[in-house]
Amino acid sequence: GERQHMTSPIGTDPPQQAGVFWIASDPKENRNGFLHLRRGAASELTVNPEFYPGFETTDIEVAADGSTNGSIGYAKDRGPQTLHGRLTSDETGESVPVSILQAHSTSWPGTSQSFRPIWSLVGGHIEPRHPFRGVRLRIPRYGPCPHDPVPLETGGTARFDTDGGWLELVNLPPRSYGELGSTVIRPICTLLTLATGERIRPSDVQLSADPGTWWPVYSASQVDDNPAVADPLIPLLDISIEVLATWLDRAHVLGPLPAGVASVWETNMAVETQVLILTTIAEGLHRALHPETLRFTHEQGKTIQTAATEAVREIDADAADAVSGYLAHVHEVGYGTRLEDFAGRAEELVPGITGDPTRWKNLVYDARNKYAHQPSTDWLEETSINRVLTVTQSLSWVLRLLLLDQAGLDPGLIADRFQGSQSYGFFLSDVAGWQPRIYPKTSDGG
Repeated sequence: GERQHMTSPIGTDPPQQAGVFWIASDPKENRNGFLHLRRGAASELTVNPEFYPGFETTDIEVAADGSTNGSIGYAKDRGPQTLHGRLTSDETGESVPVSILQAHSTSWPGTSQSFRPIWSLVGGHIEPRHPFRGVRLRIPRYGPCPHDPVPLETGGTARFDTDGGWLELVNLPPRSYGELGSTVIRPICTLLTLATGERIRPSDVQLSADPGTWWPVYSASQVDDNPAVADPLIPLLDISIEVLATWLDRAHVLGPLPAGVASVWETNMAVETQVLILTTIAEGLHRALHPETLRFTHEQGKTIQTAATEAVREIDADAADAVSGYLAHVHEVGYGTRLEDFAGRAEELVPGITGDPTRWKNLVYDARNKYAHQPSTDWLEETSINRVLTVTQSLSWVLRLLLLDQAGLDPGLIADRFQGSQSYGFFLSDVAGWQPRIYPKTSDGG
């Protein structure tokens, strides 16, 4: 069928390939070697003979009779290297250029030397910061519906190539692979993770420095397959190219915060860690989304800070510094106000998600202060555990909802999906048991 590409087997990793390699800064020194490019695990390059030794002689002492005595130790690590090479292709007889980037030398087996790169690129000789104008991804189990290309406000176009199953972003402002990772690849995977509740990664990534030319990349963050999701909150088919484009245009505003929320959904973290992550992200996310929300103007804030600092200076200079630091953000609204705003928007979208919004705000506020400012000696008490679980569970649902709202998904669709979600239903019945004053049981036994 036309959606065949979603389930067809993903391209397998190439076998170990022979070639000639050199360190980019010293192209005259060639070595024969083998490159093993792998997904989801570190690729490896082994050259023979070594480029430089792993051991060096140190502390040479000259004895009275003229003989020398030195001790041998590990050589100082030379840091990440860029290596270039040409792979010999059996079929065509032509060699293919390859770049092995941010590679550390890991071992010296026999007369050989092995390198582990952070990423490798087949098709050209580049440095790590080489600028690219396009990136395309294959994401197992994800293929948006066919749609016209969608322009991005931040420059470039998003489109889906149904033949190859590629999600393509082209004509982008020039960016390095690292920048594309944080502005395109990671945000896309994060949105799909927030939609499904499972960790989603690309199987194949290709970069384009010039229109029409695509160079495959191999890195440890690629997977052979993504998990099948039995009860996704938002089915992947609901994440259209338009939704992705809206989300990518928000990426610079949201920064690393969505990935922090997604990490709670895709890994099993200790509940204390979740409290710290989620309560901190809530503050950062509100600041990012509402930079205009202030208690005083910047100028008034400065005046208050200066007046208070000067008043205390007569008592103690150190106290003046402390007060100045405490009041650096006096013009901003408090944490409680930020939580109230979030509860208000979340309740508009999905009524009941914070139960009693005022009590919910107080619970989250107290938990955050307790973790940030007090020794947690009574951590293991049952009542305390119930409170903390309510905070982590509810905040992760609320932040997930607010982020999906940022992606421009239809509010009616979001409400329906929450209503029909089994895991969201389990959450509501759990918190009603843990904190009945905040989440009173509903009459229908929910």
